[in-house]
Amino acid sequence: MASREEQASKEYEQTKTIRKVRKQIKRNRKPDRVRSKDWLPDNFTDLESLEEIDTPVKEPVMPRGERERRQSAVAAALADLAKEAGISGEFSLDAEDLGLQGTVIEVSSGMCRVDLPDRQLLCGLRSSLTAEDTGYTNVIAVGDRVVISSDGSERGFVEVVLPRKSVLARTDVHTKHLQQVIVANADQVLIVASWRNPPIWLELIDRYLISAARNNLSPIICINKVDLAEDKKSCTDALKPYIDHGYRVVFTSAVTNEGVDELRRLMRSQITVLAGVSGVGKSSLLTAVQPDLNLRTASVSEFSGDGRHTTTQVSLWSLEMGGFAIDTPGIREFGLAGLSRSELAVFYPEMANLGQGCRFSDCSHVHEPDCAVKLAVDQGSIAEGRYHSYKKIFYSLPA
Repeated sequence: MASREEQASKEYEQTKTIRKVRKQIKRNRKPDRVRSKDWLPDNFTDLESLEEIDTPVKEPVMPRGERERRQSAVAAALADLAKEAGISGEFSLDAEDLGLQGTVIEVSSGMCRVDLPDRQLLCGLRSSLTAEDTGYTNVIAVGDRVVISSDGSERGFVEVVLPRKSVLARTDVHTKHLQQVIVANADQVLIVASWRNPPIWLELIDRYLISAARNNLSPIICINKVDLAEDKKSCTDALKPYIDHGYRVVFTSAVTNEGVDELRRLMRSQITVLAGVSGVGKSSLLTAVQPDLNLRTASVSEFSGDGRHTTTQVSLWSLEMGGFAIDTPGIREFGLAGLSRSELAVFYPEMANLGQGCRFSDCSHVHEPDCAVKLAVDQGSIAEGRYHSYKKIFYSLPA
């Protein structure tokens, strides 16, 4: 990239060339009548000689961050064009052209903390950034790759949010037709449920599995607190429908360290987001995987049986074995915005394969007669727990 002095010199030479061309044009035509100017001496008539005066050409002064913002906007536009044109692979420009790039590791109201190669920076968000027409209610989330501008201090501004490869998102609490991005650009979601205290919730597991399939995330089902089970067989029997359909399931205990080695192997060199209700032991499992994280943990409420919130915001942690872990606050509602009832069966492989045997081609598998799915439930080839979850999710979706 040319320096300011080189750019100024180039513009100055262009200006001189234009002036010479103008002089040549004037010499080949009848000169215009000279008008008197109050600011000129009385005996001064050679206006053409004014063009010989060399005035320095200065680069226009831009507001702070304006140069980076323009470069980032161009880069983002080119990336969108490449995507529309079907160009495969990552589209990138030289780092100098694109600006400082980093990863968002923490988000609060109107601010975020960005991890750069050499430091972390607290950044504000440009007012030009908007979530309008994206289907989401929040502009930025933990895990986002961003382009920032900085004046060299410990503060900066997010200029561009780069395209996401995946998201974990749920229905926004206040705007039901839109989604809230919880985490961006993770490789896999570890769906953590506890066998007891609080009890296992199969419907929520199914909701996370559907969200993962819709948003380019690989799911892993983690059943924690298996030390509280009567026997291991009861755990495996309950999860057999998931295992039979190819879902990866791991049984763990943060108390006895059962399954922690397997969990560590699954998380190595991956960006893993942990999701589940409060009290299932997400933070305890992370501490078991890497003890020096020093995460807060708490016991389950004896009064309600529900978990207590110890993780209050989404946080990204670097793992010594390679990769990153993203801890999320426990949530009790996980809506599936943008999904209709007619699309739901696609995310239940055991039902999608039987749909052609129903009397009606648009069978919902809930109330129609001669339904192959309901027959399979009665015969035991589809687990009652999965079908129960399907119906509850079905009635929560728009027709």
